[in-house]
Amino acid sequence: PIREFTVKSSILKIEDDFTLNLTSEAPNFSIFETGSIIATQGNQKIVAEQTIRILFPNPNVKKGLRAGLILVESHKL
Repeated sequence: PIREFTVKSSILKIEDDFTLNLTSEAPNFSIFETGSIIATQGNQKIVAEQTIRILFPNPNVKKGLRAGLILVESHKL
């Protein structure tokens, strides 16, 4: 069966101390389980509220740009 995903949000680098908890070689659809820290910047932590996947992960992105998309699996009835 074909699996479908929905973009829940974008991860934006807005601070110089931004850290995406993936390497630059991480594949698309890398998984973060519920409660995992996806990224940190400043005193903020981006935490997975449910199991998510990351599309276009880029931990080395310049400030002001998107470091990835947070995806959740769509469940059709």
